[in-house]
Amino acid sequence: MWTVVVGWAVLEFVVLVVYGRATYVKRFWNLLIAVDQLGNAYLGGDPDETISSRAAKQAHKRGWDKLTRFLDWIDPGHAGRALEDDEGGRSAWH
Repeated sequence: MWTVVVGWAVLEFVVLVVYGRATYVKRFWNLLIAVDQLGNAYLGGDPDETISSRAAKQAHKRGWDKLTRFLDWIDPGHAGRALEDDEGGRSAWH
């Protein structure tokens, strides 16, 4: 396990040095979005849609309304910005 962590840290450092900070930050955000989409797919949603987008579409349903309000409390307007009308058709529940 230790070698995996050290290897990952070395790889991240190389990416930072070779490509610069701006590319590194964009790469980091892309990885966060990928984890978000993985979580949505794990919960039966479209694998190309974020949990925030799914929550915004389902805000009229119990549970999703609380998540949407929580996200908007943390980041005002988040649900509206995260809404992806062109995603969600490949949900496991459809």
